[in-house]
Amino acid sequence: MKSDDGWQDLVNLIKTISLDFNNIDSVLNVDRTLWAFAVNQVLLNLDCYNTYYMHNYYLYKSKDNLFQMIPWDLDNSFTGAIMGWDFWNPSNVYEYDPYFTGPNLGSTQPWEERPLLYNLLNNPLYRKIYTAHIRTIVNESLDTSYIRSELNSFQQLLYNAADNDQNKAFSMQNLLDNLESPIWTGWGFGGIMSSIDARKEYLLNHPEISLIPPLLTNPVVANNTISVEASNATFIELLATTSEYNSKFKSFSMYDDGTNGDLLANDGVYSAFLPYANFNGKIKYYFRAHNNDALSTLPERAEYEFFELTNITNTKDFNTNSKKLIKIIDLLGRDVEKIKFNTNLLYIYSDGSVEKKIIVNK
Repeated sequence: MKSDDGWQDLVNLIKTISLDFNNIDSVLNVDRTLWAFAVNQVLLNLDCYNTYYMHNYYLYKSKDNLFQMIPWDLDNSFTGAIMGWDFWNPSNVYEYDPYFTGPNLGSTQPWEERPLLYNLLNNPLYRKIYTAHIRTIVNESLDTSYIRSELNSFQQLLYNAADNDQNKAFSMQNLLDNLESPIWTGWGFGGIMSSIDARKEYLLNHPEISLIPPLLTNPVVANNTISVEASNATFIELLATTSEYNSKFKSFSMYDDGTNGDLLANDGVYSAFLPYANFNGKIKYYFRAHNNDALSTLPERAEYEFFELTNITNTKDFNTNSKKLIKIIDLLGRDVEKIKFNTNLLYIYSDGSVEKKIIVNK
Protein backbone atom coordinates (compact mmCIF):
# COMPACT_ATOMS: atom_id res chain seq x y z
CA MET A 1 0.00 0.00 0.00
CA LYS A 2 1.24 3.46 -0.89
CA SER A 3 -0.92 5.06 1.83
CA ASP A 4 -2.59 4.18 5.12
CA ASP A 5 -6.01 4.75 3.58
CA GLY A 6 -8.08 2.47 1.42
CA TRP A 7 -7.82 -0.86 3.18
CA GLN A 8 -11.57 -1.28 3.53
CA ASP A 9 -12.03 -0.30 -0.13
CA LEU A 10 -9.54 -2.99 -1.12
CA VAL A 11 -11.36 -5.57 1.01
CA ASN A 12 -14.65 -4.57 -0.65
CA LEU A 13 -13.07 -5.02 -4.08
CA ILE A 14 -11.83 -8.50 -3.14
CA LYS A 15 -15.25 -9.47 -1.77
CA THR A 16 -16.97 -8.22 -4.93
CA ILE A 17 -14.62 -10.23 -7.15
CA SER A 18 -15.20 -13.40 -5.14
CA LEU A 19 -18.78 -13.11 -3.90
CA ASP A 20 -20.67 -10.54 -5.98
CA PHE A 21 -19.05 -10.50 -9.41
CA ASN A 22 -22.19 -9.35 -11.20
CA ASN A 23 -21.54 -5.94 -9.61
CA ILE A 24 -17.84 -5.78 -10.44
CA ASP A 25 -18.35 -2.66 -12.58
CA SER A 26 -19.47 -0.77 -9.47
CA VAL A 27 -16.01 -1.03 -7.90
CA LEU A 28 -13.61 -1.60 -10.82
CA ASN A 29 -13.09 0.14 -14.16
CA VAL A 30 -13.59 -3.10 -16.06
CA ASP A 31 -12.90 -1.74 -19.53
CA ARG A 32 -9.53 -0.26 -18.52
CA THR A 33 -8.61 -3.58 -16.93
CA LEU A 34 -9.53 -5.50 -20.09
CA TRP A 35 -7.42 -3.11 -22.17
CA ALA A 36 -4.45 -3.74 -19.83
CA PHE A 37 -4.94 -7.49 -20.09
CA ALA A 38 -5.13 -7.28 -23.89
CA VAL A 39 -1.93 -5.22 -24.16
CA ASN A 40 -0.05 -7.66 -21.93
CA GLN A 41 -1.08 -10.59 -24.10
CA VAL A 42 -0.43 -8.97 -27.48
CA LEU A 43 3.02 -7.75 -26.43
CA LEU A 44 3.92 -11.05 -24.79
CA ASN A 45 4.49 -9.39 -21.44
CA LEU A 46 4.68 -12.73 -19.68
CA ASP A 47 5.77 -11.23 -16.36
CA CYS A 48 2.39 -9.91 -15.20
CA TYR A 49 -0.90 -10.82 -13.54
CA ASN A 50 -2.74 -12.21 -16.56
CA THR A 51 0.11 -14.21 -18.11
CA TYR A 52 2.87 -16.40 -16.64
CA TYR A 53 3.42 -14.66 -13.30
CA MET A 54 0.92 -12.92 -11.04
CA HIS A 55 2.41 -9.55 -10.21
CA ASN A 56 3.57 -6.19 -11.62
CA TYR A 57 0.56 -3.94 -11.35
CA TYR A 58 -0.81 -1.23 -9.09
CA LEU A 59 -4.38 -0.65 -7.97
CA TYR A 60 -5.47 2.96 -7.72
CA LYS A 61 -8.92 4.19 -6.72
CA SER A 62 -9.83 7.29 -8.70
CA LYS A 63 -12.35 9.98 -7.83
CA ASP A 64 -15.18 8.15 -9.57
CA ASN A 65 -14.85 5.51 -6.82
CA LEU A 66 -13.60 2.87 -9.24
CA PHE A 67 -10.35 0.98 -8.89
CA GLN A 68 -7.99 1.28 -11.85
CA MET A 69 -5.45 -1.40 -12.72
CA ILE A 70 -2.19 0.30 -13.62
CA PRO A 71 0.41 -1.88 -15.39
CA TRP A 72 3.96 -1.73 -14.08
CA ASP A 73 7.35 -3.21 -15.02
CA LEU A 74 6.92 -4.11 -18.68
CA ASP A 75 10.61 -4.69 -19.33
CA ASN A 76 10.05 -8.38 -20.06
CA SER A 77 7.69 -7.73 -22.96
CA PHE A 78 8.37 -9.34 -26.35
CA THR A 79 9.33 -12.63 -24.68
CA GLY A 80 11.90 -11.15 -22.31
CA ALA A 81 14.40 -12.90 -20.09
CA ILE A 82 12.07 -14.75 -17.74
CA MET A 83 11.15 -18.01 -19.43
CA GLY A 84 13.76 -20.71 -18.81
CA TRP A 85 14.67 -22.47 -22.04
CA ASP A 86 14.66 -25.83 -20.24
CA PHE A 87 10.90 -25.49 -19.79
CA TRP A 88 9.90 -23.65 -22.93
CA ASN A 89 10.08 -23.76 -26.69
CA PRO A 90 9.31 -21.01 -29.22
CA SER A 91 5.74 -22.14 -29.87
CA ASN A 92 4.98 -22.09 -26.14
CA VAL A 93 5.86 -18.42 -25.83
CA TYR A 94 4.87 -17.04 -29.22
CA GLU A 95 1.58 -18.94 -29.01
CA TYR A 96 0.90 -18.27 -25.35
CA ASP A 97 -2.83 -18.74 -24.74
CA PRO A 98 -4.51 -15.28 -24.92
CA TYR A 99 -7.40 -16.68 -22.88
CA PHE A 100 -5.27 -18.09 -20.08
CA THR A 101 -7.12 -17.69 -16.77
CA GLY A 102 -5.05 -19.72 -14.34
CA PRO A 103 -6.50 -22.75 -12.51
CA ASN A 104 -10.19 -23.23 -11.87
CA LEU A 105 -11.23 -21.40 -8.72
CA GLY A 106 -11.24 -23.72 -5.73
CA SER A 107 -9.08 -26.35 -7.42
CA THR A 108 -5.74 -25.41 -5.85
CA GLN A 109 -4.13 -23.17 -3.26
CA PRO A 110 -5.67 -19.65 -3.15
CA TRP A 111 -2.35 -17.94 -3.91
CA GLU A 112 -2.16 -19.80 -7.22
CA GLU A 113 -5.57 -18.60 -8.40
CA ARG A 114 -6.39 -15.40 -10.30
CA PRO A 115 -10.04 -14.75 -9.47
CA LEU A 116 -10.36 -11.42 -11.28
CA LEU A 117 -8.84 -12.76 -14.49
CA TYR A 118 -10.78 -16.02 -14.24
CA ASN A 119 -14.14 -14.30 -13.70
CA LEU A 120 -13.63 -11.64 -16.38
CA LEU A 121 -12.66 -14.05 -19.15
CA ASN A 122 -15.40 -16.51 -18.22
CA ASN A 123 -18.02 -13.77 -18.53
CA PRO A 124 -19.32 -13.88 -22.16
CA LEU A 125 -19.66 -10.10 -22.53
CA TYR A 126 -16.33 -9.20 -20.97
CA ARG A 127 -14.60 -11.93 -22.99
CA LYS A 128 -15.94 -10.45 -26.24
CA ILE A 129 -14.87 -6.93 -25.22
CA TYR A 130 -11.41 -8.24 -24.36
CA THR A 131 -11.22 -10.00 -27.72
CA ALA A 132 -12.22 -6.81 -29.52
CA HIS A 133 -9.44 -4.95 -27.70
CA ILE A 134 -6.90 -7.57 -28.76
CA ARG A 135 -8.07 -7.22 -32.35
CA THR A 136 -7.72 -3.43 -32.20
CA ILE A 137 -4.20 -3.53 -30.71
CA VAL A 138 -3.00 -6.04 -33.29
CA ASN A 139 -4.47 -4.09 -36.21
CA GLU A 140 -3.43 -0.62 -35.04
CA SER A 141 -0.23 -0.99 -33.05
CA LEU A 142 1.81 -3.76 -34.66
CA ASP A 143 2.93 -1.88 -37.75
CA THR A 144 6.25 -3.66 -38.19
CA SER A 145 7.82 -1.07 -40.49
CA TYR A 146 7.17 1.73 -37.98
CA ILE A 147 8.31 -0.37 -35.01
CA ARG A 148 11.49 -1.46 -36.80
CA SER A 149 12.34 2.18 -37.57
CA GLU A 150 11.86 3.19 -33.94
CA LEU A 151 13.92 0.26 -32.68
CA ASN A 152 16.81 1.09 -34.99
CA SER A 153 16.80 4.62 -33.59
CA PHE A 154 16.85 3.28 -30.03
CA GLN A 155 19.73 0.94 -30.82
CA GLN A 156 21.78 3.81 -32.20
CA LEU A 157 21.00 5.85 -29.09
CA LEU A 158 22.16 3.21 -26.63
CA TYR A 159 24.96 1.59 -28.63
CA ASN A 160 27.89 3.57 -27.18
CA ALA A 161 26.73 3.17 -23.59
CA ALA A 162 26.26 -0.58 -24.05
CA ASP A 163 29.60 -0.93 -25.81
CA ASN A 164 31.38 0.82 -22.93
CA ASP A 165 29.69 -1.31 -20.26
CA GLN A 166 32.46 -3.43 -18.72
CA ASN A 167 29.97 -5.77 -17.04
CA LYS A 168 27.65 -6.61 -19.91
CA ALA A 169 26.56 -10.23 -20.03
CA PHE A 170 26.11 -10.35 -23.80
CA SER A 171 28.11 -9.33 -26.83
CA MET A 172 27.32 -6.29 -28.92
CA GLN A 173 26.42 -8.65 -31.74
CA ASN A 174 23.80 -10.18 -29.45
CA LEU A 175 22.39 -6.70 -28.90
CA LEU A 176 22.15 -6.06 -32.63
CA ASP A 177 20.82 -9.52 -33.53
CA ASN A 178 18.15 -9.67 -30.83
CA LEU A 179 16.28 -6.81 -32.49
CA GLU A 180 15.26 -9.16 -35.30
CA SER A 181 15.97 -12.68 -34.02
CA PRO A 182 15.68 -14.73 -30.83
CA ILE A 183 18.60 -15.81 -28.69
CA TRP A 184 17.66 -19.19 -27.22
CA THR A 185 20.42 -19.50 -24.66
CA GLY A 186 20.20 -19.42 -20.90
CA TRP A 187 16.84 -17.89 -20.04
CA GLY A 188 15.92 -17.31 -23.68
CA PHE A 189 15.25 -13.98 -25.37
CA GLY A 190 12.50 -14.12 -27.98
CA GLY A 191 13.68 -11.14 -30.02
CA ILE A 192 11.54 -8.05 -30.56
CA MET A 193 10.63 -8.29 -34.25
CA SER A 194 10.61 -12.09 -34.20
CA SER A 195 8.19 -11.99 -31.24
CA ILE A 196 5.96 -9.44 -32.97
CA ASP A 197 5.87 -11.33 -36.26
CA ALA A 198 5.11 -14.70 -34.66
CA ARG A 199 2.62 -13.30 -32.16
CA LYS A 200 0.78 -11.27 -34.78
CA GLU A 201 0.40 -14.26 -37.09
CA TYR A 202 -0.81 -16.47 -34.24
CA LEU A 203 -3.37 -13.99 -32.92
CA LEU A 204 -4.79 -13.06 -36.32
CA ASN A 205 -5.36 -16.75 -37.03
CA HIS A 206 -6.68 -17.61 -33.58
CA PRO A 207 -10.14 -19.23 -33.97
CA GLU A 208 -11.80 -16.82 -31.54
CA ILE A 209 -9.97 -13.60 -32.41
CA SER A 210 -10.44 -14.14 -36.16
CA LEU A 211 -14.24 -14.33 -35.90
CA ILE A 212 -15.88 -11.57 -37.95
CA PRO A 213 -17.26 -8.70 -35.82
CA PRO A 214 -20.07 -6.32 -36.82
CA LEU A 215 -19.27 -3.13 -38.72
CA LEU A 216 -20.44 0.25 -37.38
CA THR A 217 -20.41 3.43 -39.48
CA ASN A 218 -21.96 6.87 -39.90
CA PRO A 219 -23.07 7.94 -36.41
CA VAL A 220 -25.58 10.81 -36.48
CA VAL A 221 -27.26 12.96 -33.82
CA ALA A 222 -30.42 14.78 -34.92
CA ASN A 223 -33.96 15.49 -33.75
CA ASN A 224 -33.44 14.15 -30.25
CA THR A 225 -32.14 10.79 -31.51
CA ILE A 226 -28.78 9.10 -32.01
CA SER A 227 -28.35 6.65 -34.87
CA VAL A 228 -25.63 4.51 -36.39
CA GLU A 229 -25.41 2.21 -39.39
CA ALA A 230 -24.59 -1.43 -38.67
CA SER A 231 -24.00 -4.57 -40.67
CA ASN A 232 -23.42 -8.19 -39.62
CA ALA A 233 -25.02 -7.33 -36.27
CA THR A 234 -27.84 -8.74 -34.18
CA PHE A 235 -27.89 -6.18 -31.36
CA ILE A 236 -26.68 -2.58 -31.00
CA GLU A 237 -26.11 -0.60 -27.82
CA LEU A 238 -25.53 3.06 -27.15
CA LEU A 239 -23.16 3.48 -24.19
CA ALA A 240 -23.40 6.94 -22.59
CA THR A 241 -22.26 8.77 -19.48
CA THR A 242 -22.20 12.25 -18.01
CA SER A 243 -19.30 11.43 -15.67
CA GLU A 244 -16.49 13.96 -15.68
CA TYR A 245 -14.13 11.01 -15.22
CA ASN A 246 -15.22 9.36 -18.51
CA SER A 247 -16.41 6.21 -16.78
CA LYS A 248 -19.60 4.44 -15.68
CA PHE A 249 -21.07 4.27 -19.17
CA LYS A 250 -24.70 3.10 -19.15
CA SER A 251 -26.17 0.90 -21.87
CA PHE A 252 -29.20 1.92 -23.93
CA SER A 253 -30.67 -0.41 -26.55
CA MET A 254 -30.85 0.81 -30.14
CA TYR A 255 -33.56 -0.24 -32.59
CA ASP A 256 -34.08 -0.84 -36.29
CA ASP A 257 -37.81 -1.56 -36.11
CA GLY A 258 -39.32 1.86 -36.78
CA THR A 259 -39.78 2.63 -33.06
CA ASN A 260 -37.85 4.49 -30.36
CA GLY A 261 -36.74 7.21 -32.77
CA ASP A 262 -35.92 4.82 -35.64
CA LEU A 263 -37.27 6.24 -38.90
CA LEU A 264 -37.40 3.14 -41.09
CA ALA A 265 -37.49 -0.48 -40.03
CA ASN A 266 -34.90 -2.98 -41.24
CA ASP A 267 -32.76 -0.46 -43.15
CA GLY A 268 -29.57 -1.18 -41.18
CA VAL A 269 -29.77 2.12 -39.30
CA TYR A 270 -30.22 1.68 -35.54
CA SER A 271 -31.56 4.51 -33.41
CA ALA A 272 -32.24 5.48 -29.80
CA PHE A 273 -33.65 8.53 -28.12
CA LEU A 274 -30.93 10.82 -26.81
CA PRO A 275 -30.21 9.97 -23.16
CA TYR A 276 -29.63 12.77 -20.66
CA ALA A 277 -31.27 15.13 -23.17
CA ASN A 278 -31.74 17.90 -20.59
CA PHE A 279 -28.27 17.59 -19.12
CA ASN A 280 -26.42 20.88 -19.38
CA GLY A 281 -22.93 19.53 -19.84
CA LYS A 282 -20.88 17.00 -21.77
CA ILE A 283 -22.46 13.71 -22.73
CA LYS A 284 -19.88 11.10 -23.70
CA TYR A 285 -21.02 8.16 -25.81
CA TYR A 286 -19.97 5.33 -28.08
CA PHE A 287 -21.63 2.41 -29.85
CA ARG A 288 -21.27 -1.33 -29.32
CA ALA A 289 -22.49 -3.93 -31.82
CA HIS A 290 -22.91 -7.66 -31.25
CA ASN A 291 -23.40 -10.75 -33.33
CA ASN A 292 -23.27 -14.38 -32.23
CA ASP A 293 -19.50 -14.54 -32.58
CA ALA A 294 -17.97 -11.16 -31.73
CA LEU A 295 -18.53 -7.51 -30.95
CA SER A 296 -17.12 -4.19 -32.09
CA THR A 297 -17.24 -0.59 -30.91
CA LEU A 298 -17.24 2.82 -32.53
CA PRO A 299 -14.87 4.47 -31.87
CA GLU A 300 -12.82 1.29 -31.90
CA ARG A 301 -10.70 2.48 -28.95
CA ALA A 302 -13.68 2.98 -26.63
CA GLU A 303 -13.82 3.59 -23.71
CA TYR A 304 -10.51 5.42 -24.03
CA GLU A 305 -12.05 7.32 -26.94
CA PHE A 306 -15.67 8.35 -27.40
CA PHE A 307 -17.93 10.92 -29.00
CA GLU A 308 -19.13 14.01 -27.14
CA LEU A 309 -22.19 16.21 -27.08
CA THR A 310 -21.49 19.53 -25.37
CA ASN A 311 -23.92 21.72 -23.41
CA ILE A 312 -27.04 20.08 -24.79
CA THR A 313 -30.11 21.93 -23.56
CA ASN A 314 -32.34 21.75 -26.63
CA THR A 315 -31.72 19.15 -29.31
CA LYS A 316 -33.67 21.21 -31.83
CA ASP A 317 -30.57 23.38 -32.10
CA PHE A 318 -28.44 20.52 -33.51
CA ASN A 319 -28.87 21.57 -37.12
CA THR A 320 -27.94 25.23 -36.72
CA ASN A 321 -24.93 26.65 -38.51
CA SER A 322 -23.10 27.58 -35.29
CA LYS A 323 -21.06 24.41 -35.28
CA LYS A 324 -17.32 23.93 -35.43
CA LEU A 325 -15.34 20.97 -36.69
CA ILE A 326 -13.79 19.12 -33.74
CA LYS A 327 -11.98 16.32 -35.51
CA ILE A 328 -12.03 13.93 -38.45
CA ILE A 329 -11.93 10.16 -38.02
CA ASP A 330 -12.02 7.17 -40.33
CA LEU A 331 -14.67 4.46 -40.16
CA LEU A 332 -12.69 2.63 -37.46
CA GLY A 333 -12.71 5.68 -35.19
CA ARG A 334 -9.05 6.59 -35.74
CA ASP A 335 -8.01 10.24 -35.94
CA VAL A 336 -7.20 11.52 -39.44
CA GLU A 337 -4.49 14.19 -39.54
CA LYS A 338 -4.41 14.63 -43.33
CA ILE A 339 -7.33 14.38 -45.70
CA LYS A 340 -7.44 11.05 -47.51
CA PHE A 341 -8.88 11.15 -51.01
CA ASN A 342 -11.52 8.64 -52.12
CA THR A 343 -11.98 7.40 -48.54
CA ASN A 344 -15.02 7.48 -46.26
CA LEU A 345 -14.34 9.91 -43.41
CA LEU A 346 -16.48 11.09 -40.50
CA TYR A 347 -16.48 14.82 -39.67
CA ILE A 348 -17.43 15.40 -36.02
CA TYR A 349 -18.77 18.83 -35.05
CA SER A 350 -19.16 20.71 -31.78
CA ASP A 351 -22.96 20.39 -31.82
CA GLY A 352 -22.72 16.61 -31.78
CA SER A 353 -23.53 16.12 -35.43
CA VAL A 354 -21.46 13.84 -37.65
CA GLU A 355 -21.13 14.05 -41.42
CA LYS A 356 -19.91 11.24 -43.63
CA LYS A 357 -17.84 12.58 -46.53
CA ILE A 358 -15.75 11.30 -49.40
CA ILE A 359 -13.30 13.79 -50.91
CA VAL A 360 -12.82 12.75 -54.52
CA ASN A 361 -9.41 13.26 -56.09
CA LYS A 362 -10.07 14.01 -59.74
